[in-house]
Amino acid sequence: MRDTSPGLRVALLSLAIAVSQLATSLYLPSLPAMAADLQVGPAAASWTLTAFYIGFAACNLVAGPLADGWGRRPVLLGGLGLYVAGTLVCAASPTIGLFLAGRLIQAAGASAAPVVGRAMLRDVQGPGSGTRAMIWVSIAMAASPALGPPLGGMILQTLGWRATFWLLALAGLAMLAVIFVALGETLAASARTRPHGLARRYLALLGDGPYCRFVGALSFLFAGLGVFFATGPFLFIAMLGFSPVAYGLLNIFNVVGYLAGSIVAGRLARRMNPPALVRLGAGVALAGGVAMVALAAAGLFTAWSVLAPVVVLTLGFGMVLPSGTAGALDRHPAQAGLASALLGFIQVGAAAAGTAVAGAVLGYGVVPVACVFLALTASAWLCARGVR
Repeated sequence: MRDTSPGLRVALLSLAIAVSQLATSLYLPSLPAMAADLQVGPAAASWTLTAFYIGFAACNLVAGPLADGWGRRPVLLGGLGLYVAGTLVCAASPTIGLFLAGRLIQAAGASAAPVVGRAMLRDVQGPGSGTRAMIWVSIAMAASPALGPPLGGMILQTLGWRATFWLLALAGLAMLAVIFVALGETLAASARTRPHGLARRYLALLGDGPYCRFVGALSFLFAGLGVFFATGPFLFIAMLGFSPVAYGLLNIFNVVGYLAGSIVAGRLARRMNPPALVRLGAGVALAGGVAMVALAAAGLFTAWSVLAPVVVLTLGFGMVLPSGTAGALDRHPAQAGLASALLGFIQVGAAAAGTAVAGAVLGYGVVPVACVFLALTASAWLCARGVR
């Protein structure tokens, strides 16, 4: 067993999660060009993100129990290998059908990194001390998708949309090699549990009200970001006339918002418990949802009328993600893998539903998209209100 230092463990897990999460956003500036190349419309193109979320959510339920039974490290390595294989299928796909199949495979592998990463950190953290430890992993989970569009826009301009997937495959392969060499196991053999009675165990988690409220707040806000990721390329590139590079650079404001929220969460974690932080962050995000609907209803459709409310959401999400994750996993430390898997399933499943709805209403204008955004932030706020 490798004796990995705590700092190196956090860094490696954060990088693995960042690589897997880039699959949701690096290609976003390419969506209009990819849709034209594969001869599909915007609604069908948005399903490339929805398909990823579906595969990611479903495989969370498998990755968690496997990580509790086989150990964290082999599941993480296997997931990265599957991620690389699916990414290569996407890069070479001549049709939308094959591309969607590749996205499902890619998502199945990508699901292992956040599930196992959260569980590994919970293995080595004591109850109540997880919020600060989750900050870096949470930054990787939320900031890497926001950093993807600027880089993806530049790749599209110079190398074409398929190059984004070749580069993702290369990054996944490099991460696989580094994890294999440097990352040790965190779950002792005596602490492993056989994956039996999964339905009963998942139902028991769903019966835990505080756990579900933490997960609900996280999931609805993550779905709000998914709505922006799915509709943003068409709103900014196809409707507002931004170039792919300019659209990508606008996403830097989301990174700033999320990082600011994470910094606030890290500072306040010394004085506020996870439930209080979740309530505060969800209230901030709701303000973003209200602002988006108000601006859209007033007939304002500019880059800032769309982007500014999303930045407010990312500010709140930056506060909710580390504290909500720590709070949820602290409820069930003996089965952190299972609890992390169900959290991921619900979170990404909500994003899949949100992007599907947003893609369906996109053709009717900005106001319906803004209403979806508000409904998700309001739902997160309602969940957070019940967290104690």
